[in-house]
Amino acid sequence: MAESRSVSKVRSVGEHIELEVGDDIASSPRYNEDIAPTRASQRTWSRWNVASLWVGMAICVPTYTLGGVLTAYFGLSVSEALWTILIANIVVLIPLTLNAYPGTKYGIPCPVV
Repeated sequence: MAESRSVSKVRSVGEHIELEVGDDIASSPRYNEDIAPTRASQRTWSRWNVASLWVGMAICVPTYTLGGVLTAYFGLSVSEALWTILIANIVVLIPLTLNAYPGTKYGIPCPVV
């Protein structure tokens, strides 16, 4: 008799998509538990967590250094330097958000996206 193998299923849990890993995926040589999609119950970050992370990455020592370089070497005023840094952070925010969307919706870790 043939063995009964479970088949992977995709299901919707609220606004998230969850993969129930079956034997068909788990037995693949490309499957790795470390980069497997997380369950919806494991996704605990909200928009505020992501926004806090972005602000924490935007307000750091290299940002202050950039502000100093823009004012001292390039002759920008303080307000021009602040606007330049703000625009640069928004430009960086766009690809970060596009990369984060499938990760948060499907539970896919960043290296897989």
